[in-house]
Amino acid sequence: MNLRIVLISSFLVTALLVPVQLRAENSNSKSKFITDLDSAKAERRHAEREAERTKQQKKVELSELSQAAKSGKLSELVTLIGKGVDVNYVDGQGKTALHYAAASGQLGAAQVLLENKALVDTKTKEGLTPLLIAARARDVAMVELFADRGANVNVQDELGSTPLIFAASEGDSVLARVLLRHGSQIDAKDKNGYTALMFAVLNDDAALVSELVRSGANKDLMSMTGKRAQDLVKVDGSVADLGYFEVKEAAPSSAAEPEASQIDDAQDDSRSESSQLTRLRARRPEGVFINSSNGLKLKSAHAEVRNVGSVKADNIQVYLILPGGVRVKMSGPSTLRRNAEAIYVLEQDTQMTREGRLRVDLLCDNCRR
Repeated sequence: MNLRIVLISSFLVTALLVPVQLRAENSNSKSKFITDLDSAKAERRHAEREAERTKQQKKVELSELSQAAKSGKLSELVTLIGKGVDVNYVDGQGKTALHYAAASGQLGAAQVLLENKALVDTKTKEGLTPLLIAARARDVAMVELFADRGANVNVQDELGSTPLIFAASEGDSVLARVLLRHGSQIDAKDKNGYTALMFAVLNDDAALVSELVRSGANKDLMSMTGKRAQDLVKVDGSVADLGYFEVKEAAPSSAAEPEASQIDDAQDDSRSESSQLTRLRARRPEGVFINSSNGLKLKSAHAEVRNVGSVKADNIQVYLILPGGVRVKMSGPSTLRRNAEAIYVLEQDTQMTREGRLRVDLLCDNCRR
């Protein structure tokens, strides 16, 4: 009887305790679920913060890579590449570190980048490859480095000019020779239909004309206006003396012939006036831009100007033309002797009203119009 009472009591206690235990276990499970959920959220937030931190760090390192390439800091460049920084990262202007190395003439930096699989023909938003940039700077060593690494030597800029056409227009026979050796198309035309030979003839550059003709340049190609190289030869110039072109003298007038002394005087006056004129050329200006509360500002700019004429240029004035047409005068020498170059600069904050390319306007008292 006592045993039966004990068993019944035990059964009742168990029946009463089981629901309590189950409720406790359910409560613990719910608490554990909430804790696990909070932990997962915390881990996700932490991961997001780490990802953002990594992203920002990557941006810093990419910027440092371009700066190291631009300034030629080779040890810093090697360190960043060793960290896995992408040597082919393209910034907002479409430039890679190799573009900056080319623009700054940092041959060592360019070599380091190329040895670490930098792409040699990447184009900026303006369509410039590193080789085009180097050619415009007339950096023969840099051009040769890129050409040796397989760069396209026939790439064209926005005017259709190839590096060879640019070299001819600048009278740079050394650069032209390097480009020809690496397979430049000798008869390539720009958008106006001008070839390298036409520019060499136009500049009365006998040495370069000889180089191009010996290399197989076609003398009979025509420009968009129907001009051949022969039509650009100066009658009394050095190219005419080469004998490559048939130079036609001006047809005599049907009017009464003046005396010989009058002809001589007129010719002397004409030649004297012509010989006193010169011509200026500038490479595309480079600017440093900053973001301000009022929008984009031009911090500074510089342009390289060359006197490609045969006499000194006097009272030179160089104006930077901003997108939208605003003109700002640049500082630099007021005279340039023949074949001389100078850097003209603008060192004042200038508010930009719109984005676009910078241009220059070149003036001098004896410049050809």
